[in-house]
Amino acid sequence: MVNRAIVDFFKPSKATGIILGIFIPVAIFGSISTYGFTYDYEDRAEHPPPFLYDQVKDYPFWTIWAFSIAPLIPFTSLVQSMMSNVEGSYFVFMALNLVYYNLISCAITLVYRRINRSGIMKAKHISP
Repeated sequence: MVNRAIVDFFKPSKATGIILGIFIPVAIFGSISTYGFTYDYEDRAEHPPPFLYDQVKDYPFWTIWAFSIAPLIPFTSLVQSMMSNVEGSYFVFMALNLVYYNLISCAITLVYRRINRSGIMKAKHISP
């Protein structure tokens, strides 16, 4: 029974892929947007802006990304305290992001499947 529930939760579907396909670009563009307030004008000469920064800087990707990963903040501080390499902790954090977004997309899909099965979202057929 428990194994069936776990398999049902992680069951890949088109909806899970679509939801994950929305979350992943938000995470990537949100990460790119952090350049705007991470480097001041003296550092910008040494560190050029990342690819696509000029295209995404006017959109609220960072805000959406920051609010969507709020539950990961304790894990982020834990990872940063365990790793001295800043570049390595960034990649671990992005891997945590991917796992977290996969869990969220599976949860959203499972809730949708349960609501759809219960008949709440099914259209009622009216006979003449």
